Amino acid sequence: MFKKIAKILRGGATPGQLMASCVVGAALGFMPGFVQAPGLVIVLALALLVLNVNITLALGVAGVAKLLSLILLPLSFSVGRFLLDGPTQSLFKAMINAPVLALFGFEYYVTCGGLVIGAALGVIAGIILIRTVRRIRTRMSSLEEGSDLYKKMIDKWWVKLFLRVFVGKGSKDSYTVMLEKKGGLIRPVGVAICGLVVVLLVVTQMFFSGPFIASALRRGLEEANGATVDLAGADIDLAGGRMTLTGLAMADPNNLGVDLFRAGKIEADVSAASLLRKQLRLDRVVFTDAAHGASRQTPGKRVGNAPAPVEPVPAKAGEKTLADYLQNPEQWQQPLTQMRQWIEKISGPAESDDAESSDAKGAIAGESLRDRLEREALALGYARVMASHLIDGAPRFVVDQLDAENVATGYPANETLTIRASFLSTQPALLQEVPKVSIESSAKTLLFSMALAGASAASGENFIDFSCAGLDVDSMVSNLGGGTKPVAGGTMDVGMRGSFRGTGGTYIDLTMQVDFHNTTVAISGAGATPVSKLTIPLGIRGPIDNPRIRLDDTQLADALVAAGADMLANEVRGRADDAIQDALSDVDLKGTIPDVGLENMLPSLGGKKQPEAKQDEAPKKKDDIGNQLKGLGEGLFGKKKKNGG
Repeated sequence: MFKKIAKILRGGATPGQLMASCVVGAALGFMPGFVQAPGLVIVLALALLVLNVNITLALGVAGVAKLLSLILLPLSFSVGRFLLDGPTQSLFKAMINAPVLALFGFEYYVTCGGLVIGAALGVIAGIILIRTVRRIRTRMSSLEEGSDLYKKMIDKWWVKLFLRVFVGKGSKDSYTVMLEKKGGLIRPVGVAICGLVVVLLVVTQMFFSGPFIASALRRGLEEANGATVDLAGADIDLAGGRMTLTGLAMADPNNLGVDLFRAGKIEADVSAASLLRKQLRLDRVVFTDAAHGASRQTPGKRVGNAPAPVEPVPAKAGEKTLADYLQNPEQWQQPLTQMRQWIEKISGPAESDDAESSDAKGAIAGESLRDRLEREALALGYARVMASHLIDGAPRFVVDQLDAENVATGYPANETLTIRASFLSTQPALLQEVPKVSIESSAKTLLFSMALAGASAASGENFIDFSCAGLDVDSMVSNLGGGTKPVAGGTMDVGMRGSFRGTGGTYIDLTMQVDFHNTTVAISGAGATPVSKLTIPLGIRGPIDNPRIRLDDTQLADALVAAGADMLANEVRGRADDAIQDALSDVDLKGTIPDVGLENMLPSLGGKKQPEAKQDEAPKKKDDIGNQLKGLGEGLFGKKKKNGG
């Protein structure tokens, strides 16, 4: 340590060299990481070779700066916000989207803020160091010129030996010459070494080597997935435009003991030209040995905070939430929330003209840019938050075509899935093509299709269509609340279709139809009645992971009558007639009894019009009939009662 310090004092370093050492070292220390700013880190590292800096001093300053950068991370983020969303936004936007400069990571707030703060602290450290060295050299120069004792001592052999052992070899120039020395900022040998390194990088494709690709993809997939992602290897052939990934395993964030998706091999055609813009465009991606739900040897870990379901929209008449029907609604909400996150990733954000008042990339409905950045900083950390609303031209990541055949999932039983997708990207609003996803099981019992026209530049409606046949009724209703289950035995088919509304496809408006086959319906107070087919229509709207569910009483009554054959229909009639008689028995007849309209409410019940009564008979209570029908609905769907029945 003494030798390193003495070399700065006695090594003949000029003020310019000392300043360059401090500035480059401090800027390098404030970089958030190689993944965020690969180009900038490489340029600063090469600057240590090209500039005639004291490398030991520069690395020492970089170490101290790295510690300070962790403490000052919020400040770096704030400065980055001022640069990227303030008066210099247009300049940084141009650099973010320019070839080569796109690799510098200026879209990350901490990169821009850290570069400015690091350079500023480097200048301050350089000024302090230059003044300190100048004072010491001035003092030593005065000793050299005005002290005979110093001259005698410095010429003694044992003093020279002491200085050589404990201080190190110094410059042959006097301190007076050192004070007047200037220039020498460029290191010729460093320029030659730098050129050689660049050639090696191009020849060997070291910059785009397998380990770097694997690390970058693993980190990006973990952020999107919210849990551990394993990737055995990655290889990219720029000349051939081919990329191969092996051993991909993405842990399920809601069940860390299994993989949400696994693939033995992934092959893709890659556009080499797009890489200079920090864009990865895969023309065709093919998965081999893909599976879902396979057990992991080592459980995964959560990445970031677990997402919380979105609050439900205000309720309308007759609407309920999952919690009103299910014993453990969180078991359904967790995978639905994960689905919401994935849909938001591929459907992109809403466009905004005002960066401060409206959303940039990845926000939820009604969320400002400031709120979005604070949320992401809390979930991901300051270093991973980017100004993605400044990315223009083309998305940073695009998959033109994706094919995965014979995907083993275990559900539907004894079937495999074929997954096809097209034009998936991180910024679909920059593409004219509509992102699409389709899933089909081998026996076609499960069909899913999604088109996100509203997220693309083509504009339109985000649409979803889903159907699943042959589901076991007992398994599906086992999580319903209440004691006696409304249906038992048989199978059921589920179909949903409708549109996405709101930012990122978070909000849905779907019509759902559930067809029960050869099942038994249990109506409160009426026992169990077998039916061959029962069709229940539902409406679903709101956040996909916390929707409102609507069941129309009239449609439910029609479905019960249509499905119940004689026994169920008679039970409905009997309960309705009893309600009428009970209501009339307690009425003081003083006015006209109006038409009950039972045959209009339920025409298949065969209700008859009541004859007109005398003028002094009171109006009949129509609400009792509605209450009886409501009772049928509650019996069918197992409304929770205070006694648990």
